[in-house]
Amino acid sequence: IPSIRTTLGRLNYSLTRTIQSCFNTTLTTVMSFVATSITPVMPIHCFAVFASLVLCVDYLFVCILTPAIIMIAHIHFSDQGGCCCYCSRSCLGNCGPKESNCDESTFDSRQHD
Repeated sequence: IPSIRTTLGRLNYSLTRTIQSCFNTTLTTVMSFVATSITPVMPIHCFAVFASLVLCVDYLFVCILTPAIIMIAHIHFSDQGGCCCYCSRSCLGNCGPKESNCDESTFDSRQHD
């Protein structure tokens, strides 16, 4: 198990807790829509089937996209030393590997991406 002091450890810890809690809430909501889908009224039946499918797909998107967004934000927008070359034009090219608040691994990760 990775340590919570590392980026991978924090991501692993938060993601496992998020997946478990979101699964519980998504499952109960999907089951309520599935139960509603047995109605003979066609518009309510169609909405219930549609809503249950959308919730299942949304859960998968949360599990897949959330870690990617967290890592992109961590690599590109943390420890910028007050200068964010990726999202602002106020930098004017003054950012580089000699920023005081960034180490070489941060710059290597940014260059790799």
